[in-house]
Amino acid sequence: MKRNHAPFVHIEKTVFSHAAEWLVALTPVLIWSVYMFGARVITLCAVCALVSALLDYPVRRFLLKRSGIAQFDPMTPIYGALTAFMMPVAVPLWIPTVAAVFVVIAKNIRIFRAKRLFNPFVFSASML
Repeated sequence: MKRNHAPFVHIEKTVFSHAAEWLVALTPVLIWSVYMFGARVITLCAVCALVSALLDYPVRRFLLKRSGIAQFDPMTPIYGALTAFMMPVAVPLWIPTVAAVFVVIAKNIRIFRAKRLFNPFVFSASML
């Protein structure tokens, strides 16, 4: 079923197209961060994004009992990369790992059927 939110909207957005738009928007930020602070920014973003994606899959698959395409959410690594952008460059690598755990926790806590209780990025930033 195609759900339009306005009469002039004629395309259906998927989670993957939404995540692709976020990646396009975050690429200049990553390039500028590497230019300003060095290549360690890539390491922080990679650790936080990979750990959040690797932790989110078992949570969605086994704890929340999602099936099919709902087992993987492409926005989880995006939230992890956003969390890495707020950290200092000299931070130890265990801190992005803890931040990724907070991203996964906040992303999977729901009040009602589809409403998140917290924004995952803001929750992990405030917990750190």
